[in-house]
Amino acid sequence: MKAVVIREFGPPEVMRLEEVPTPVPEAGEVLIEVHAVSVNRTLDLVVRSGTYAVPIKLPHVLGVDPSGVVAAVGPGTTARKPGDRVVTLQFVRPPAANSFPVILGLHVWGGYAQYVKVPVACTHPVPDGVDFPVATVVARHAPVAFSLLRDIAGLKSGDWVLVMGASGGLGSAGIQVAKYLGAKVIAAAGAAERVKAAVALGADAGINYRTQNLTEE
Repeated sequence: MKAVVIREFGPPEVMRLEEVPTPVPEAGEVLIEVHAVSVNRTLDLVVRSGTYAVPIKLPHVLGVDPSGVVAAVGPGTTARKPGDRVVTLQFVRPPAANSFPVILGLHVWGGYAQYVKVPVACTHPVPDGVDFPVATVVARHAPVAFSLLRDIAGLKSGDWVLVMGASGGLGSAGIQVAKYLGAKVIAAAGAAERVKAAVALGADAGINYRTQNLTEE
């Protein structure tokens, strides 16, 4: 298969399209034909530059949130079948009390490739009508928004919440999660068209923090 491989850290030019062995899924794993993967500021750009806090073993393939079609399944794997449309979550192994998490595209080769193998447990079905780029972005940001708003902030129906950077990936997910939880949303962004986009996502009010005073408004 072809994959974008980095063998040294540095600018985008260190990425090279290479021919590498296609992974073979083992028990409990699936092989995904990648259709979309995001470019993540930290887990792609910072890692590639060599300034990430955790040492990365080279050569390496980036890509934390690929989505695509199941091409093959490992022995005994029944939760998915070839042809299924799926998106991955970044934790190949979730954090536990006695171990650190293993993150796709960080600790193991990721989705900047034609194929990627992952545990079936970190895949989720993509509904018909949702394209793969959208699925990739939703899977990257929506779980974080749920964790921040529901689990950490304890947001509940009737609460008001201010979402900064409301037109970005996490901000737009935050608006929709907050509305799903029954909250009232004030969306703040730095341009009029971004405020308009945030309100279109369901925010109850929008503020341009470059032209309006947040505390006064």
